[in-house]
Amino acid sequence: MPSKTARRPAAGAVATFTLPSWGLVNGTPEKNTGACFVAGRDLGRVINEKTDKMLFMTRSDIIAALAVRFPHLTPKDAEISVKEILDAIGHSLAQGDRFEIRGFGSFGLNFRPARTGRNPKSGKAVRVVPKHVPHFKAGKELRERVNASDQVKPIRQVV
Repeated sequence: MPSKTARRPAAGAVATFTLPSWGLVNGTPEKNTGACFVAGRDLGRVINEKTDKMLFMTRSDIIAALAVRFPHLTPKDAEISVKEILDAIGHSLAQGDRFEIRGFGSFGLNFRPARTGRNPKSGKAVRVVPKHVPHFKAGKELRERVNASDQVKPIRQVV
């Protein structure tokens, strides 16, 4: 989150937040054994029993991880922080803007033109209206961190 008061960007502008070196300790990557996995176990989330790692993280897991990692934040404060960040992303996309978090990635919109689809039950042709769909593009730092990790295993492999 920005250190200064956040302002709503002008239409067509890119909303940008710079994160501190998340996951880095003294400039080196930290192993994924942090609070998010401990919080996930406490909440009884889906965990791979062989590797003892979470298969996914939910909003509640992020809130719990923030509350554990930053003890001066109450769980309610962590919940408000996560809600505000996600609301800012949603509002930015709803206005047609991009939302960028340096080092993490950017959220934007992709346009899908009108097309003719099929009703799977009846096989009848159905007109699908044009629409904009949210799209996430990982930032360079996130891509490099994922590629450098020896612990990353895909949940499912595409053949």
